[in-house]
Amino acid sequence: MLLAIYSIGAYSTGRRTWLGGAATLVLVEAAHLVTADGNPGDFLPLLTWAAPLAAGRLVRRRTLEAVAAATQAAEVVARRDAELRQACEHERDRIARELHDVVAHAVSLMVVQAGAELRLGAAAPQTRSALDAVETAGRQALGDLRTMLGLLRSGPSGELEPQPRLADLPALVQGVRAAGLPVILQETGCPPPDSPAAVGLSAYRIVQESLTNVLKHAGPVLTTVRVAYGPDAVRLEVTSPLPAGPPAQRAADGRGLLGMQERGALHLGAVSAGPEGASWRVQATLPLATSRTAVP
Repeated sequence: MLLAIYSIGAYSTGRRTWLGGAATLVLVEAAHLVTADGNPGDFLPLLTWAAPLAAGRLVRRRTLEAVAAATQAAEVVARRDAELRQACEHERDRIARELHDVVAHAVSLMVVQAGAELRLGAAAPQTRSALDAVETAGRQALGDLRTMLGLLRSGPSGELEPQPRLADLPALVQGVRAAGLPVILQETGCPPPDSPAAVGLSAYRIVQESLTNVLKHAGPVLTTVRVAYGPDAVRLEVTSPLPAGPPAQRAADGRGLLGMQERGALHLGAVSAGPEGASWRVQATLPLATSRTAVP
């Protein structure tokens, strides 16, 4: 009987609460009166009926309050997530516009000027080779920038060109050689056929950034790129001689190394760069099995 009274208070609503409460009160009073010492004036039957009923109503109220609070919290979280997504989309659109205005126009102007000078034919053969390398690198940079802008912009951005991968490293080295940097590429093993595309893109960008830093800070010095393909990881090493005089390699203090380290951390790997004897060495290890699905 006590469990029935508690259930009426905890789970019933409206008319059912009144009808169930009245019926159980009658039963409690009747059970008390049929006993040998039953007295209609006793307060104990009313207390026996009211206590479980009040406990049930209290539990019901607290349960409804908890459900309402959880629902409100879920709505707040959903609204906050929607606002964050909208803010991220607006910020990505703004970044895409700024990159287009600041970088794309400048690179396009460089490519056009290099191509025009190359087609005039008045430059020396060595200069023509350099201009051709500038035009090729500029067009590739425009393609990469267009792809990145498409990824940044919200909404449909059209068909995107495929991202660079491990198999494109020889082409990268050839392009850097054409720009005037002597590079030796040494590959051990073969790229795994099921290697994640994100790992290949990160490895390509790390080598690209390393060679750019060599050409920028050390000049046209002989550089060695070693790539070792393993069953569980890809290991990269870019070695170049340090320039004479004060240290000119400042890539470790700028955004270049930070970007490479972020790419390594993206795949639970590691990237390090610094002088070793008379050389500047960049080393990277990118695991394959623990790669995360992400767009760098």
